[in-house]
Amino acid sequence: MKRWLALSLASFLVFAAPSTASDVAKDCLSDLNYLPLFLLKNDAGARDHLARVGGGELSHAFARAKTRAQAASTETACNVAIAGYLEAWRSGHLMVQPINTETGDRSIAVGDTERDYEPMIRFLSPDTALLEVNSFHPSAGQRLQRELMKKREELSSRKNWIIDVRQNQGGSDSAYQPLLPWLLVDDIVEVQLAFLATDDNIDASQEVCALYAPGDQSCVEFMKPVIERMRDAKPGTFVGIEDHEIEFIQIPDSPYKQPERVAVLMGEDCVSSCEQFLLTARQSFAVKLIGRSSKGNLDYSNLRPHMLPSGKRQLLYATSKSFRLPSMPVDVAGVMPDIYLPKPGSVDEWKAEVSRVQNWLEGGSLAPVDLVGEN
Repeated sequence: MKRWLALSLASFLVFAAPSTASDVAKDCLSDLNYLPLFLLKNDAGARDHLARVGGGELSHAFARAKTRAQAASTETACNVAIAGYLEAWRSGHLMVQPINTETGDRSIAVGDTERDYEPMIRFLSPDTALLEVNSFHPSAGQRLQRELMKKREELSSRKNWIIDVRQNQGGSDSAYQPLLPWLLVDDIVEVQLAFLATDDNIDASQEVCALYAPGDQSCVEFMKPVIERMRDAKPGTFVGIEDHEIEFIQIPDSPYKQPERVAVLMGEDCVSSCEQFLLTARQSFAVKLIGRSSKGNLDYSNLRPHMLPSGKRQLLYATSKSFRLPSMPVDVAGVMPDIYLPKPGSVDEWKAEVSRVQNWLEGGSLAPVDLVGEN
């Protein structure tokens, strides 16, 4: 707690005085120069990526970012320069986040607005329910649980479900847990994670719950054994949460009447924990994934914040990697659907996908209405 207060105060003092263009460029270069060694030491995917692409591509990316940083006259320009460099390392789960100039707020936001956290449950017909779940932020998970319980009887009477995660930006795996008793039976296979043990990762893991999900006890409980194992490990090594790479989880009998057929409507904006939900839900014989491949930001995960030298921005980087690697990478092409649908060309086509899936679940065709009419 004392360290968090000190960092906040330092950030506030930095922003208390106006910065000249030369100050911006100097601080920007300081932050950029700090990144290569920090990433190689602490980011869970950095060494894998370096081994795949070699140092030449990263060196060119650093040179381009350095030129932009030297010319940066605003913090926005600096952030763009640093983001471009990070993109060369990995397109997801690696980013720079400006510190709020007035408050020094370092909270980690997932999703665009609070409205994204609100799940919507609608009943399309006596047979079909639609669940729109646009976020797996811990707050969204709590709201989802309340909605599922409030509409439990109506949901139990629908034999078909459509779960729309086309705009889900991920968050925490705990947020989709309320859905699983409605979907899963028998047992499932869960691939474990390995965390990179370093002093910086331990420090960042100790503060992540307060920054990302304040008051969420599930975050604290998840992190406690992770931190303990990292402390006991040799620095620079990967440690698993469990003693095995794969866990076979027996699913208890569901207290709910489960739907007979579930279509998960997915797309390229499904990221991170949304992708993990896809991997878990598709283990049910009742579930089909429909749409387009997800984005592919899952192999390296568990983002942690690290303040950069200027105090004006923090790095969000990955501290874990999946034991699926290297045999089953998701980041290469995302999670693929069972049934492919082309990307909608308009808002109307986007909305029509729900109607098409409903028609299919209720015994009709998945084809667009105009094509059905031609048959």
